[in-house]
Amino acid sequence: MPETDYHGDFSRSQIVNVLVKAKTSTSDLVAPQLNCASIAAITEGYLPADLRDLVDRAVQQAAIRSLSPPTSSLPSPSTDAPLVLTADDFTSAQQGFVPLSLRDVKLQKSDVAWADIGGLHDARKTLRETLEWPTKYGAIFAGCPLRLRSGCVLVSLPSLFPLQLLFTSTSP
Repeated sequence: MPETDYHGDFSRSQIVNVLVKAKTSTSDLVAPQLNCASIAAITEGYLPADLRDLVDRAVQQAAIRSLSPPTSSLPSPSTDAPLVLTADDFTSAQQGFVPLSLRDVKLQKSDVAWADIGGLHDARKTLRETLEWPTKYGAIFAGCPLRLRSGCVLVSLPSLFPLQLLFTSTSP
């Protein structure tokens, strides 16, 4: 049995696979070309209950798609044809879906940019190396034997610069 990676993609993939098989075994639903690993990759942080809800929503999206009027490029589905579950159904199901872990959580987006902060070049560089580089250069960091930094302590004179640095580091 393959090992589960650090992010749990393998276990999420297994959960999605089991949930889809349960749906296909109890209905006329088929999922011939569904890649559960790609669905696991886009559901980072989802709990098993979230995955169950997402599969249910994807099945509903497949049903809506099958009942919608056909476009000129697609053939008209026959009444005897099974319902086909696709990755696009999962993409549609994710629209407006909020995982349990993020419900009732207020998320903020900062409009402060790195250019808005004058000076503090060393602090800016350290924050970028700590927060941005592991995400931006994930392939390089995955093969690196060094342990990644897990946090930063911002110390300065009483001012808003540490707060501005923090807000800037959370903006895209």
